[in-house]
Order: sequence, then C-alpha cells, then structure tokens
Amino acid sequence: MRDMPFPQKKEHAQQFLVAAYAEDYLTEVEFEHRVEALEAADTFDAVEALVDDLPRRLEPARLPSASQSSPVVPHDQQVMKGSNQVIRKRGIWLRSPRLAVSQKACVLSARFDQAGDPGFEHIEIDLDVSACTMRLLFPPGTRVAEDVDGTGSFISVAKRLRKTEDPSGPLVVLKGVANNSSIRVTRL
Repeated sequence: MRDMPFPQKKEHAQQFLVAAYAEDYLTEVEFEHRVEALEAADTFDAVEALVDDLPRRLEPARLPSASQSSPVVPHDQQVMKGSNQVIRKRGIWLRSPRLAVSQKACVLSARFDQAGDPGFEHIEIDLDVSACTMRLLFPPGTRVAEDVDGTGSFISVAKRLRKTEDPSGPLVVLKGVANNSSIRVTRL
C-alpha cells in the first residue's frame, strides 16, 4: 500500500478498521484504540501495523467513500445515510436545522461551526445508528439535550453543553436510537 500518498493511506486504513469493526474482528475498545493510534501515526510502517493482522478480504476498495454523499431531502431536513463510512464534516456544511443520521459501522466526526448562526436557534439531530463511533463538536453557548435510546452504547455530553450560563447559541436536541455505538458530544 506504499503506492499511494500518505494521507490516502491513512484514509484507506481507517476504512479498513471500520470494515473490521463492522464484521466483528475488532471490539469497540480495540477499534477506538486503533483509530486514535491511526490519527497519531506519522509513518507508513505505523499505519500498516494497525491493519496487518486483519483479513485482507475486508479491503476498503469495496467500501463506499465518504465523498459519496447521501441524498439530501429538500428544505427542512438533511440526511446522512449509509454504512461502513468514514465521514468528516468541518466548517459550514449544515444546510438545515434538522439532521437525520442513519448509519451502520461508521466513524463520524462533525464540527458544527455555524450552529450559532442566525436561523439555527434549534437544531434537531435524529439518530438511527448501529456500531458507530461519533464525535460531535459544538461552539460555546450551545445547549444540548439528549434523548437517545438503544443498547450497548456509550453517550457522553460535556457538562458545559448540558447547562450553560451563556445560552447564546442554539439548543441542539439529540434523539433517536443508537445501538453498540460510542457518541461523544463536546465543545469546539
């Protein structure tokens, strides 16, 4: 895999880890540890060491890429649907105050930089996720209410987002179902 540029190799390895987790070759703890190690990796050898012990039949070439975006429902709702994806969203990307996330075996890192802009006083995130690792980051002043059901999931909302003395940002409501997933909601 040294025939590709280093950033592509890291993305390829991350997709490989998602596929391995989806197929139960990695536990959630192993998966999170390897994803963190992959983010810190700075050599080809370090990246290869994180995927060498996994079956080659999980090659990410068969996986959909994160650039293949999900269809967007016009006007009132934005949809992220798929499986075995690595999705990173930064900057201005939220086009609706309602976001539906329906994913299986995904890694999602989303920054809601523009969440405090006028017009987004209330943001609703409806989850239907399974075997996902999610990290959602909101600007200071945002308040987050969480009402997520499911089994085998870890959901952590930073204290400063549950209650804020400066409620200048929007109210974000996380609801829906999360099974065997890890969801961390923190401040930017």
